[in-house]
Amino acid sequence: MSLKDLQLEFTKITQSIDLLDSPQKSILIPSLNRCKQLIDDLVLVQSHFQNPHPRSRTYRSAPAAWKINDVNALSLKNIIQKSVAQTTQKSAMVFDLDGTLFDVSHRTLGILQNWLSSPESQNFHARVLRQIKLIDLSHIGYSLSHAFENAGLNLRDADVLDAFNSAESYWRNTFFDGKSLNHFDKPFTGAADFVNSFYKAGVQIVYLSGRHDKVMRQGTQAQLEKGGFPLNGCEIVLKSDHAQEDNEFKGEAFKAICSKFNVVANFENEYINIAAMLQWNQNCSQVIFDSQHSGRNCPDIPTDISRLENWII
Repeated sequence: MSLKDLQLEFTKITQSIDLLDSPQKSILIPSLNRCKQLIDDLVLVQSHFQNPHPRSRTYRSAPAAWKINDVNALSLKNIIQKSVAQTTQKSAMVFDLDGTLFDVSHRTLGILQNWLSSPESQNFHARVLRQIKLIDLSHIGYSLSHAFENAGLNLRDADVLDAFNSAESYWRNTFFDGKSLNHFDKPFTGAADFVNSFYKAGVQIVYLSGRHDKVMRQGTQAQLEKGGFPLNGCEIVLKSDHAQEDNEFKGEAFKAICSKFNVVANFENEYINIAAMLQWNQNCSQVIFDSQHSGRNCPDIPTDISRLENWII
């Protein structure tokens, strides 16, 4: 029997109960409601099924024509150190923040939990709220829709979509406020040690992020300090026009950075951003950090890059 068949039988029973006398209904209706809740909960435990939705985008997928070389942090460090030693110019390394140095999955989950605690969330179906409360860190993808789908919430269900739209609006208003990043984000294990090892060796560190400069600079500085990343003498390059596409902004910013320094390595979690930066420096190590990414269409240009799974040396 499918879930649809079960729901149909449930509707028949409900209609039959409506024909009974009041004393009988008073006994059966609570039991019926309890059965319905148990069925809903049973569906929840079978939560890891695919519910593709038109708004969703594939993530963790590399462009087909790219040659991806999987490396570990120690071997990559040795490669970059050799590049630094072979030049008399001031060497620099460029690091993205969200999804590269910092795990922002914690921010998405924390904001969602705050929404669940808000009066606004209580306007939605209790069944859906019970499902949303089961979302944990393992469900978090690039977007909030990925988290819902990975937890088995079908965004084609009208009740689920109503709750999702409210939660996503709350998420958008909070995720980029410049404060939640300090409250929730956590550095990826080993990231600060990796960056500091080059900073102490005299390499110029540049943090390049699509975060909005006006709103998020202060929070970004506090976050880097809190996470143990070097700040003194380092550059933080953020986006002045929040409407500008990240790949366009990063291509322009990377060009400017390369005109000032001998960039020996660039770290990103978005393939489309790497593609925009490749044209300005063919010699540095282009490294994709293997966390969630948007899956946005990327030029399928043949190129060699490294892929790093974690920062632990």
